[in-house]
Amino acid sequence: MDSLPESDAEIHKTDDCDADDIVMAVDVNNRGDVGCCYYIAMEEKLLLLSEVSCVRVHMQPTVVILSIRVNEKVEHYFDPYGRDHRADEDDGDMFKLPYLLETRPSTEFAYEAAKNKLINLSTTAFHGFNSNFITPGESEYYEDFQSAEEVGFTARQGRLMKLSAMIDLESRLTIGCVGAVLAYIGRRKAVSHLLDNEESNISLKISNIQMFNLKDVMFVNADTLASLQILQKEFSPNTHSQGPSKGSSGSKEGLSVFENFDTLGLAAIGRDVDFEASAELHRTVVNQGVDEELDQMKRTYDGIEDLLDRTSHDIATTIPGQYSLELNVIFFPQIGFLISMPIDPETGAAKYEGGVEDGSRWDRIFSTATRAYYKDWRMRELDDTLGDMHAVICDREIEIVYDLGQRILQREAMLNKTSDICGELDSLLALAQGARQYKFCRPRLTEDNIVDISGGRQVQRSNLLLVDPLTSIRHPLQELTVPSFVPNDTYVEGGQEDSKSIPHSAKRDDSPTTANQSTVKHRPDAAPSMLMMTGPNFSGKSIYLKQIAIIVYMAHVGCFVPADRASIGLTDKILTRIATRETVSRFQSAFMTDLQQVALAMTLATRRSLVIVDEFGKGTESSNGAGLACGVFEYFLSLGDNRPKVIGATHFHEIFENGFLKPRRCLTFGYMEVRLDKDAEDVQDQITYLYNFRPGRKKSSYGSHCAAINGIDATIIARSEKLEDLSARGGDLVAACAEISQGEEEDLRLAEDIARDFLAQDLRGLVCEESNTTIKQESRSVLEQVI
Repeated sequence: MDSLPESDAEIHKTDDCDADDIVMAVDVNNRGDVGCCYYIAMEEKLLLLSEVSCVRVHMQPTVVILSIRVNEKVEHYFDPYGRDHRADEDDGDMFKLPYLLETRPSTEFAYEAAKNKLINLSTTAFHGFNSNFITPGESEYYEDFQSAEEVGFTARQGRLMKLSAMIDLESRLTIGCVGAVLAYIGRRKAVSHLLDNEESNISLKISNIQMFNLKDVMFVNADTLASLQILQKEFSPNTHSQGPSKGSSGSKEGLSVFENFDTLGLAAIGRDVDFEASAELHRTVVNQGVDEELDQMKRTYDGIEDLLDRTSHDIATTIPGQYSLELNVIFFPQIGFLISMPIDPETGAAKYEGGVEDGSRWDRIFSTATRAYYKDWRMRELDDTLGDMHAVICDREIEIVYDLGQRILQREAMLNKTSDICGELDSLLALAQGARQYKFCRPRLTEDNIVDISGGRQVQRSNLLLVDPLTSIRHPLQELTVPSFVPNDTYVEGGQEDSKSIPHSAKRDDSPTTANQSTVKHRPDAAPSMLMMTGPNFSGKSIYLKQIAIIVYMAHVGCFVPADRASIGLTDKILTRIATRETVSRFQSAFMTDLQQVALAMTLATRRSLVIVDEFGKGTESSNGAGLACGVFEYFLSLGDNRPKVIGATHFHEIFENGFLKPRRCLTFGYMEVRLDKDAEDVQDQITYLYNFRPGRKKSSYGSHCAAINGIDATIIARSEKLEDLSARGGDLVAACAEISQGEEEDLRLAEDIARDFLAQDLRGLVCEESNTTIKQESRSVLEQVI
């Protein structure tokens, strides 16, 4: 149980009607990311959001909980008049807040604690998920017939898996807000228990957990961003370069859509601070030209090697010649200039320790196992003249940076606004320059629930050898790895509902059309909501799926897209099952991760969502995988007018051949064209990939040809083709795999004959003492005869 209420206002709040409560929690981190969740007591519903903007207007909460770490702007948004709690109903204050405002410690917003609270919620919150999962490593064994109550806490991992299918657990700020809301509910229940208010205890329960989106905001989670390579971090292989936080992780932006535009932006950040040198030296380094005194000290410090050499030569002329080559003059920060002389291993003293007169006397400062260090009048003169150069330079740079910070703070609001404007302008210029350089076209966003792309070209670099028949030029982003790219068309249409559901802010583009801006043509006779890609491996199916999702994403962020023409319907979510993000920190298999991605897509998808499913069903027994894939596709098709736009790829041809996924108007098929030459002697030459999209369905994946291209041994490929042909004819694969060669059969028959001959021998007369030489010879004779 959480701590009891800490304010009179909170205790007073328990007297109100709990059923009308809407409790909202908001948290903002130092990067500006916002998390939010809210609880509706009347509906017993907990709703989670990835990002928030003007949430108070949409939700009309009765309680708002803020983290203590939020900045003043967030506090002012929720409390513009500086009232730290809701005014009383009868005090006549016209500026009172319409909700109770609380600021709670950041510990209540901790991610791990909040996740544990979610896992420990009553099973009624996991509506529609009745299965119990027990995973390896949990503490108790149970029989299949036991109930969930008997299983107890051993179902923790199972509940975590169910949560992953219901909500996006990667939204750490939002999950933290859930912890704050649940902590508030716990405090309210504690007060209700003290006041013997059983009705309040019953009303404050959670029976449903959902994700929701704000109006006119598209949901894209971390899995989608990584799978589409919209953002892609690369970490240093050197573990010493990987810091504990994201700011010092040693990562950089890798090959991604963002990186392709980021390189076109303006790199200049400021003229005062050398950011590269600062990161390398782990301190603030001021650029040259900012302070003349600092520049002079740096020039002197940079030339200190020459100064030490000259001083060493001068001192060498005043000591015996046999020691002059072993003398050094060095500089230590905080200690100053020193004379260094090697130690004689026989005597333990320095080979030369200066003269006895005042002008030639050396004072010993410290020594190591091999050398001794001294100061004389020349070293002290250098200390007085130059001082501790390094420390002076660092102190001066600190003074300059401090003064710079003070001047910045005096104009903080203006500089922040200017920085935002310049950053936005820089982004727009990068997008415009990229559109011109890469020959992108202006997409047409429409209220129609469609994705209609002509001449679509993949944004990412690829290892495919492609030819562009429409423009006859190479795609600029492919130029580093491929000579050209083949564009392909796409048309899918989601479910159609009443026009009232269309966001009011989505205005149809009535501007004059051009060659790259033709009007949308509805195709009621061929308006599929699901496009299933089949056909050969290595033919470009995954690239085709990804480029559609990337084009939809780019259109929604205001970027031109790699196509000749594109009409994109407003999309509320891009949900993908493409890549498996495996990590040892997740206690689950790769197939379980795939299942969670698909389950989340099925939970969140609406008619305005785009769902990409690439070869789902891998990682388990083939019949189970085919059944799961067929069930997922059938589910999306069965949603009727609420069905999303789905583009998938699969190698489970049996779900179509056996009629498990029946043809219908909203389902269409496509494949990437290949040219076969069965007369070619080399298996690698029997198939040529053309990478052209063609409507229809292919019944073979040509996996053996792909294996040959990638260097798999020819005998293995021949064996696989033999088994593939046998399977196609309905043959017994078990019997085929049990077959042995003729040579193996002869060896087995010979071994059997030897065994039978040995068993036929009468060896009873050969039982004797070990020293009987005659019987030993007879035994050997019998064995030789048998063999």
